[in-house]
Amino acid sequence: MSKVNLPPPSSNNPQLLAEPGALLQWRLELRSGTRTRYTMDPLWRAACAEANARDFAAWGVASAANEYRQRAAEIVLESFVAEAA
Repeated sequence: MSKVNLPPPSSNNPQLLAEPGALLQWRLELRSGTRTRYTMDPLWRAACAEANARDFAAWGVASAANEYRQRAAEIVLESFVAEAA
């Protein structure tokens, strides 16, 4: 397995400051070694949705970006509800 090169976490890093919640959490766990790129769980699903939202926003497709952002929020909420049950 190859190492993922990510920018160091710091308050001076605008890339990390702009990361949505699940995507940032996924990257931090990947960097710390507490997860692998192959751990597919609700955090991974939400991070993927946030990455898709970012891509569609960059391409100027706001409606798709909003749908992916909404889906990411739903995945996170569903995982909290499942954990509480």
